[in-house]
Amino acid sequence: MISDIYVDGQALRLKMKVKVDKELQLLAKGWKETDQGKHIHDFFLALATCNTIVQIATDSDDPTVKLIDYQ
Repeated sequence: MISDIYVDGQALRLKMKVKVDKELQLLAKGWKETDQGKHIHDFFLALATCNTIVQIATDSDDPTVKLIDYQ
């Protein structure tokens, strides 16, 4: 799980937990080494090109923590 990220003393935390596919993550990290990894890289590159993700920081119950949501 990803922990908080601190920026200028302000904690930023994901609003929802994200389940990561460990096998896909390993293939993506070594994308230059296999054909399958290259296909995964190309897929996510195309996905990133076609979609824009906007991060929105919202207040939480704790004034020192902001929640990060994606739109």
